[in-house]
Amino acid sequence: MPKDVEIQPPKRYPKMFEECRARGHQWHHFPGLVDHPTYYTVKGTMSECVGCGAEVTRWMLSTGRPFGSPTMKYPVGYLLSRKDPQTPELPTRNDWRRSYIHSLGFREDAPKKKGNGRASSRNAVA
Repeated sequence: MPKDVEIQPPKRYPKMFEECRARGHQWHHFPGLVDHPTYYTVKGTMSECVGCGAEVTRWMLSTGRPFGSPTMKYPVGYLLSRKDPQTPELPTRNDWRRSYIHSLGFREDAPKKKGNGRASSRNAVA
């Protein structure tokens, strides 16, 4: 996507959805195990995102080896659809990060610091 095109999340999109898409989920892990819906020899551990409320169940065998793919459940409105007229082009993860960091006040047009970006040897710890 061109750098000068800024994709904004739909207005109906909660701020925490934007943060989770930009920075990743913050999982709260629940104690205990849940049964797999099909295989009795498979158990799952459940976690919930403290930001957006998404849920994940990670499946495993009694040996501790992973089984299949995690099961994800997202809150209503989290997933975007290509059929949604408000989002004709789906934002990439980097688009979400850019939108999020801009919402925190950091812009590409901010004044740049002088110097080469490397730490001075005067500040180095021996």
